[in-house]
Amino acid sequence: MLGRGAGRDDRPSFVTGRAGLLAALEEGAVDRLRPKLMTVLTDVLGLMPVMLGVGLGSEVMKRIAAPVVGGLFTSTVHTLIMIPALYAVVHGRRLARASAAPPTDGHAPTDADLAPEAAERDTFTPTNPNPTPP
Repeated sequence: MLGRGAGRDDRPSFVTGRAGLLAALEEGAVDRLRPKLMTVLTDVLGLMPVMLGVGLGSEVMKRIAAPVVGGLFTSTVHTLIMIPALYAVVHGRRLARASAAPPTDGHAPTDADLAPEAAERDTFTPTNPNPTPP
C-alpha cells in the first residue's frame, strides 16, 4: 500500500469513531487537493488556446476541448467533494451499527461485525450450500 511507503503504516488503519472518521476524511482531502488542482489547472491552461482559437479547424477543436474542460471540472468536484461525502455517510452508518452492538470479546469489530448479512451470505452452511463468491 502507498501508506507504507509514506511512513503512515505506524497508526491503526481502522477508524473506530466519528472523530477518527472526520480526521481521516480531512487528511485524505488535504492530500488529494494539491495534485488534483495542479493537474486540472495545467490541463485547462493547455486547452485554453484551443478553446479561444480562431482560424482553420478551430470550430472542430472547440467542440472537442469544451467537453474535456467540463469533464476536468466535474472530476475535480467528484474527487474532492462527492467521494469524501459518500464515504462519510456509508462509513458513518457502519460505525453507528458497530457501536450499537459492541463486541463482547474486547476486540475491534471485524468486517463480519460491520456487515453481518454479508458474512452470512458468504459463509458455507448446510442451509446455504452456494455462498456468493467474493
